[in-house]
Amino acid sequence: MLLANSKLYKNNRTTVPLEVRKKHEIENDDEVTILWGTNEQGETIVQFRKRQK
Repeated sequence: MLLANSKLYKNNRTTVPLEVRKKHEIENDDEVTILWGTNEQGETIVQFRKRQK
């Protein structure tokens, strides 16, 4: 399991930690949709969908 820290900034902005970007092969200029949700056990689920260039 990969765990990484992120900070929540003003206006509810956050960053995707480097370890997560590397794992999901996300580059600085990629357009990414981040989907947040919870499963039946109440665990947070995060998915990344990269927009094709």
